[in-house]
Amino acid sequence: LQLFGRLSRLNPAPILPSLRRVLMDLIIELRCGGDNDGSREAATKLIIVFLRVEALQRLVRPFISSIIDALPLVNVAPRLMSVSLEALGELANVAHSSLNPWLRQLVP
Repeated sequence: LQLFGRLSRLNPAPILPSLRRVLMDLIIELRCGGDNDGSREAATKLIIVFLRVEALQRLVRPFISSIIDALPLVNVAPRLMSVSLEALGELANVAHSSLNPWLRQLVP
């Protein structure tokens, strides 16, 4: 993903649509993953990679609300909860003040 992020700076047309589709698939997997915590955990870890790669952060910004809504933060296994909180921390680094509308939902 880091390589694709660097390549997207040079020529975004062939790369960004595919990466956007992968990100949307990961969000859908988080929302509709069912009871399989392993796949939801893997999807959350891949979203963390998207958030950490600086070149892909501009791709993530339009999906902030979808990512927040899809993160499993309540009534899940502790392992999945810790990965979700890590993803939320990375999202806070990317979004900065864009998270203000969701603060009450995230920190009761």
